[in-house]
Formats: sequence, structure tokens, C-alpha cells
Amino acid sequence: MTYSRTTARLLFVASLGLLFALSAGTAIAGPGKATLSTNKDQLHLSVTVPKPAPSSLIAQLKLTAGTTIISTSPHTAKIDAGGSVVKWLVKNPPPGTINFTAVISPPANAASASGSVTYRKPGDGTLVKITAENN
Repeated sequence: MTYSRTTARLLFVASLGLLFALSAGTAIAGPGKATLSTNKDQLHLSVTVPKPAPSSLIAQLKLTAGTTIISTSPHTAKIDAGGSVVKWLVKNPPPGTINFTAVISPPANAASASGSVTYRKPGDGTLVKITAENN
């Protein structure tokens, strides 16, 4: 089948437009979001993973000195020797919300702790670090 030049150009432009439209929704990931809240002796870090999701991410809580970590959920990748930094490594996180919890003693408020999430942006590998907002 042969096409005229005009038809071939229109098909080419339409193909480019379709390719752009299909890739626009998935090729550019917006930044995720992180919030930090407390409930008595629990610190909750809620992370919204963007779409497309990164291949891995690190969620982190920094606590005040003298805080003891009783337990964490999910299981942590690392708790530093002083007990003031908790890190979770999540491989292949799904887009959506992931919740992290640390039960601590003595109880703290969100203002005395901080949280963050770090990952490499899919596509270009840009390092993204999001500081959790206190909720």
C-alpha cells in the first residue's frame, strides 16, 4: 500500500502525538509526599509513592537523643547504635501509600522528631529527598 506525501506526514504527526499522549502520564513522576504524626508512644511516617514508582526507597525517622525504640513496623533495615535514627529500605515499592511506625519510649511529639524519604527518580536517576511534614 502506498500513501501520498500528505497522508504519510499526517500519519507520522498523528503517531508522534499519540506517543506523546501515552507517555505523558507515565514518564514524568511527580514528587512523592511524606507526613509525620504521633499517637502517644507511636510515630507514624506515611509516604506516598509516585507513579511510576522508584526501584527502591529509604524512609527515615530521626528521634531525639535518649529515645528508645521498642518496635517498628514494617521491620527496619537499620536502627543506629544510639537508637536515634531508624531506616527502612523498601525494594520495588508499589505506587500509593506506605506506612511506617516506630513505638518509642518516652513518648514524643512530631515536633521533636523528623522524617524523610529518599529515592532515585525513575527515568533520569535524579536523587529525590522529601522531608516529612508534621501532621
